[in-house]
Amino acid sequence: MVAVDAKVELDASRLKTTLASFLLLKRCHPHAKCLLVYIRKEVDPPLLRLTEPWIDRVYQFSAERNETAIFVESVQATVKQF
Repeated sequence: MVAVDAKVELDASRLKTTLASFLLLKRCHPHAKCLLVYIRKEVDPPLLRLTEPWIDRVYQFSAERNETAIFVESVQATVKQF
């Protein structure tokens, strides 16, 4: 199972909501892969690092850091595992 949460702006409140959703999902499906995609980051990096045990990967889609290709490859590799 792969879950993707996409945000235009990633702030503390939205990160908290994403984290809660992924925590519930991982409790029911421990092997689920949880991916977060965002365009603009408005959250401090240390706060984002605290989520690492529950969010498997974080990707940014923007002019400054476009990880679109990496995201697509990661999803394809994850889907092949199932």
